[in-house]
Amino acid sequence: MFFLAISTPITDVILFSNNIHQFILWRFFQGSGMSIIAIGYALIHEYFNDKNAIKLAALMANVSLLAPLLGPLIGSIIVSLFSWQYIFILTAMLGVITLIGLYSTIPKDNLPRKKIEFRQLTAQYGAIIKNKEFFQGMLCSVFSISTLLMWIGQAPNLVLYHLHQDYTHYVIYQLIGIGGLSVSSILMQFIVGKF
Repeated sequence: MFFLAISTPITDVILFSNNIHQFILWRFFQGSGMSIIAIGYALIHEYFNDKNAIKLAALMANVSLLAPLLGPLIGSIIVSLFSWQYIFILTAMLGVITLIGLYSTIPKDNLPRKKIEFRQLTAQYGAIIKNKEFFQGMLCSVFSISTLLMWIGQAPNLVLYHLHQDYTHYVIYQLIGIGGLSVSSILMQFIVGKF
């Protein structure tokens, strides 16, 4: 919650950047708000049964992956119609809505807080890392997501500059990627719990 609360007003600060160095610095802090997703996954697994937790986690993951695919498309439309500052005005408004929604729906419990013991914590993480199934699953996740992240990062450069295609082709390629991600997300909702 802390990082999301910080990243929302930082979006407003970006609007007043005087040079590229300030802009990149504020974008770094804005991006740190994404760390809230890890807390969200932990809360989902704590408060929901396995089947519902997997469905919610898949939905969260798809939203997280769709954002960098849709962001450049929406951003380019905004920039073509308005100034670049409007992208961050929209981001700030969405951040405030997210913060309000998160605060109003997050489970609230009155469980006593336990003191964290560093030795016990490291032993638990050690057991997780030594778990063969976890390690294999982690490697599968890394390899499966790497291609999508490479596409997100390199698609504009590849399509517009190396292939010398116009913006329409870039949009078509992005829609194909988004469509594939959406279809797999929908299929996940039906497959989960059956295998």
